[in-house]
Amino acid sequence: MSKKLIAVASAAALALSALVAMPAAAAEPTVTLVGQAAGTGTSSSNATIRVPDSNSVTRTGNAIEFTVTNLETGDVVRITTSGSVKAIDSAVDVANSAVLDVTTAHKSSLEKTRSTNLSLVFMVQTTTTTAGTVVVSVTRTGLTSTSTTYVKGVAGDPYKITDVVGVPTTMANLATAAVTFKATDVFGNLVESVPTGLTKSANLGTVTWDSSAKVLKSTLTAATSSAFTVTLDLGATDVRGFADATDSYVGVVNFAGNASLATQVASLISDYNALAKKWNKNVAARTAPKKKVALK
Repeated sequence: MSKKLIAVASAAALALSALVAMPAAAAEPTVTLVGQAAGTGTSSSNATIRVPDSNSVTRTGNAIEFTVTNLETGDVVRITTSGSVKAIDSAVDVANSAVLDVTTAHKSSLEKTRSTNLSLVFMVQTTTTTAGTVVVSVTRTGLTSTSTTYVKGVAGDPYKITDVVGVPTTMANLATAAVTFKATDVFGNLVESVPTGLTKSANLGTVTWDSSAKVLKSTLTAATSSAFTVTLDLGATDVRGFADATDSYVGVVNFAGNASLATQVASLISDYNALAKKWNKNVAARTAPKKKVALK
């Protein structure tokens, strides 16, 4: 074999040995989430979860479980949240049976350095229906990885009746009035549907949700002969750690008489006045033998 061929073969062997010895590229950290009601966590498909309206967080009820994998020893994991989105840390906290007080369990930032466990699990909860973010940053030598997840809450059970509009102070017999009101959960999020536990007085008609005006609405019909009350009740249960539910409304409407009779009287007065004006005109023209009459 010529010296030239030997040299080429040696160079090829060295290159091959270098390729064989080259370590495989480390996998980048990945973030996965489970437990959301809907959505994938993108800006156009927010991961949604029911707000913890019982003032407690459970892994399988109202929190999303995040898992960061492909970590290496020494990796620094930073978790930062925005808005009302909060992170919950601790191996105990992510157990199925864990029940955590909302007011003490959450954090807006966490930082962990991995030593032996090369994955990280934490939970996320939120108290509003406005979207917030969860940013997971992993730093290691030669690598910085960042993942952003969008999370939005779903309103909880109705807890308050607010903004009752349209109940008059006085109504005539069988008159009607359009009534609107709102229901919110314990955190003040608007409940955008007819509450299943809603009860009302019989003088209120069927309650429906107006998706355009974002209100609950009904029609009030007056009593026939006396003052009457208007009632609404959500059937809420007081939540530990929060003010008592303000889930009922009582209004009093005074009776203004018979609307039908009043309409008839007004019509008769109008007819009388028309005739009286015609009569008085004739009297003024001396074509009528009597005096003028007074208008009503």
